[in-house]
Amino acid sequence: MENHSKADLEIIKNANQSMLDYFNDAFIDDLETIQDLKTQAFEIDIKLDELYKTKDIYALKSGSKKSVFSPIPMEAEETGKSKIIDDQINDLNDVKDLLNAKIINLESSLNILKKRLTVLNEAQDAINALSLRYKESDSELSDDDFTFLSDDKEDKKSEHGYNILMLNAFNDTYISTIIERNIKDGIESTNHKLDVLSYLLGTDISRAKLTLKDIQYNSKKILDSVLDIEEKLSSKFDSSKPLLGQLEEYIMNKRELNPDYLIESNLEYTDNELTLHPVFSINLFRLLEIFFDNIFKHANAEKIVLNLSLSQNVIEASIRDDGDGIDPDYLTTAPWYSSLHKAHETIYLLNGNLSINKAEESGTVVKFRFPIQN
Repeated sequence: MENHSKADLEIIKNANQSMLDYFNDAFIDDLETIQDLKTQAFEIDIKLDELYKTKDIYALKSGSKKSVFSPIPMEAEETGKSKIIDDQINDLNDVKDLLNAKIINLESSLNILKKRLTVLNEAQDAINALSLRYKESDSELSDDDFTFLSDDKEDKKSEHGYNILMLNAFNDTYISTIIERNIKDGIESTNHKLDVLSYLLGTDISRAKLTLKDIQYNSKKILDSVLDIEEKLSSKFDSSKPLLGQLEEYIMNKRELNPDYLIESNLEYTDNELTLHPVFSINLFRLLEIFFDNIFKHANAEKIVLNLSLSQNVIEASIRDDGDGIDPDYLTTAPWYSSLHKAHETIYLLNGNLSINKAEESGTVVKFRFPIQN
């Protein structure tokens, strides 16, 4: 039991450090954004100063220069120019007010982040002190000092339960982070650039074009983030449609997106109109996504062979690549929130079996199966 406590403490320590890193990054990002906004506000102040000086010159001209021979009074001409300058001043002041409001909001957010960082740093200090006490306790006590009685089966269920809860929490935090940092911040940045663009269209068309390109780039990044979230939530898989057609489409999509890989597939099925309960079809695609993604990122492979057998009672799959091969201790060396840990826990929940081994010649072989229940 003490080993479980130490493992739990290490998990808490890693999770706290992960959150600490996240809020540190967010703090730095906000600082940089505030500095950028203040720089823009300073540039607007310079332009405002120039416009006020120009306006003063026109006011001086309208009071001192008058032509008795002109059919059009020069005062009207000067007043028209002054009106244009007034409009530009008003536009700049509006943009400046908007920038100042955003700076105030960001500074308020920065204060909240400071408080969170303080709490997380204190928690990290407490965790480190607790870890130290565990080490001191280990050096003072022998294995004969305590005898623990436990049910291994129940212990295993509890361990899987904790793992699943932790992975779900991490996944929710990860997706909310993408929404906050990539989508929310991207939309706010785009809104700011639109405000600047509305000003630049009347004053500096060249910079307006550059700002428009930035807006288009931001929009593409936001769309990519939305597609990433959609893929992680498996919302594009429709369990009401035949599974075979969706699998063929999935494999074709992998080939198109990864042309450097030779992807072969062999699908065996008892019914080409087979549909499954969403819990089985969605998790099948999530498992395939985990294993393909790991090959693309880590295997250094050129060829992937997928064999998949579908029936109303069971799903069996094997995925083989010709890459470097997996570390036999991957469950120990990989972080607790890794996708391979998630694959193991998903298979456990589905009451199935999973093996991931280095192939005899080269590469890795993944095999999994799980029963289908109505």
